[in-house]
Amino acid sequence: MRRIGFKSYDDNDDAKKEEKKVVSQKELFRQFLHAKYAPFGANASMVFRTSRELAYESREMCAPSMPDIAAVMTDFGCKADLFCGQWTWVLYEKETLHPISE
Repeated sequence: MRRIGFKSYDDNDDAKKEEKKVVSQKELFRQFLHAKYAPFGANASMVFRTSRELAYESREMCAPSMPDIAAVMTDFGCKADLFCGQWTWVLYEKETLHPISE
């Protein structure tokens, strides 16, 4: 039971609140992925990315581990495909590139 008027400095209530605010690398990668890619789309926007390429792309925002990337990609609904002898994730870019008209 706590006494009225006294604060225990052993209880780190503020530290516990800060720990809850910390977002994991996996969650940051999930946000990055949802912002840039879709699990399905038009064939023109299809791209193939390895897990290492995705880690490199997201390096400014987060540093996910390879198992975290695999878990997020599976949850996202992406499929893996053999492309040029290497297993890659099939993604669809959300940003559409338009040719420059002169």
